[in-house]
Amino acid sequence: MNDLGMECFNLLLVPKGNEIEFDEDLLEVNGTNKLKFREVSNVISSLPLVKPYTPKDMSQGSNSKCYYFYTDNSCIIEIEINAGLVEESGGVEEISVRFAVTNPLDTFQKALQICENIAIKLNMQIIDMRLKAIVDLTNNLVLAKSKKGFEEKRARFYTMYNLPISTWVKPMHCGKALFDELRIQ
Repeated sequence: MNDLGMECFNLLLVPKGNEIEFDEDLLEVNGTNKLKFREVSNVISSLPLVKPYTPKDMSQGSNSKCYYFYTDNSCIIEIEINAGLVEESGGVEEISVRFAVTNPLDTFQKALQICENIAIKLNMQIIDMRLKAIVDLTNNLVLAKSKKGFEEKRARFYTMYNLPISTWVKPMHCGKALFDELRIQ
């Protein structure tokens, strides 16, 4: 059984001015607003505690220039530009900010802060993929719903793998590495 995706919480940033539509489980972004790859990578790499990395389970065709991660030794937050594709001429349409649910609870707030920093510098809007909604950082109700969505996903993950929620909390990348670690528990 492949549960990839079950282990991570994902926020997406897209340029402001593009229309966002949700259809079932899909997100559609309509518009022509795109960002220059170099500008995006410069902003992301300038964030404190953010470094480039190459994911162990990076898909074929993806470019390692698109991957960064934040770590403060208590959590890991991944940042992926344009779903791993460098399109100098086409521009950047999205930035994914995600983290494994096994990271400590305060990782959610740190991920939102990273999103806010990027959104301000690049004029982007933040989307909670679980809520299927734009995250207004000034709206406490939306922020509370988003946090609750993370906590519910986290609880389901721990229940699915029959893990006591407080006994296996560690900074992990999303994907295969987390499941490999889980198998040896």
